[in-house]
Amino acid sequence: MHLRDHPKLNWNGLSTWPPQLGGSYGPGTKFPLGEESILKAVRLHEAEHIGPARLQLEVEHEGDTSNGNLLSDDTKFLQQLHEMLKGCFEQPIQKIGNLETVFCVNRQPSTSVSTFGVAPSEARPREKGE
Repeated sequence: MHLRDHPKLNWNGLSTWPPQLGGSYGPGTKFPLGEESILKAVRLHEAEHIGPARLQLEVEHEGDTSNGNLLSDDTKFLQQLHEMLKGCFEQPIQKIGNLETVFCVNRQPSTSVSTFGVAPSEARPREKGE
């Protein structure tokens, strides 16, 4: 399953992929649409009075920097996704969305635990010639 289609990239019933981007702008500024940008940084924000737990992505498009959030109803998923995305800096958001993910549900007699992982060969996007 591609990251962009992961069922945990969902908040209050709405998909949060691709991240909706914004930021400061001036005349002629072009915001990236959809997956048009390069990941520069990612920060994990815990739930607080001004918003839910989220990942804040900093991206670059045509020389301008924008920010967007990825939200999920599952905070453990966000923590794991944060760790994965730290290995994807300088990669196109489209390529990151294409990463194959592994989604497992481990069932025990009285509990259900969800986990998120990335197939080992896809832990980071490959460069040409690798």
